[in-house]
Amino acid sequence: MNYLELKDNQNNVIDKWPYEQYELNEHQQFVCIGGDFSKYGGVEKILDSHLEVHAQPIGKVSEQNFIFASQIRNSLVLNGWDFKIYPDPEVILLTRKVKT
Repeated sequence: MNYLELKDNQNNVIDKWPYEQYELNEHQQFVCIGGDFSKYGGVEKILDSHLEVHAQPIGKVSEQNFIFASQIRNSLVLNGWDFKIYPDPEVILLTRKVKT
């Protein structure tokens, strides 16, 4: 399982969350992340500030339509996701930022 780490100014890890990332096309991916990001201003604030992408949360897995939620769950199972610890991860659409 992959982990997204949030670090302070001294490069110390202050929090971390499991994630899996899936390619949609050459400019977009979706990511499933387990954890609570509210104390950091939300997951989009964390991702927008640390990556060269725009992060758009689209809700928990349980909030997706049946087919998409089933595809996500099956993919996460194949990647060893621990649903006992992280039962309903956030789904985020990532779009590469265009430099002008």
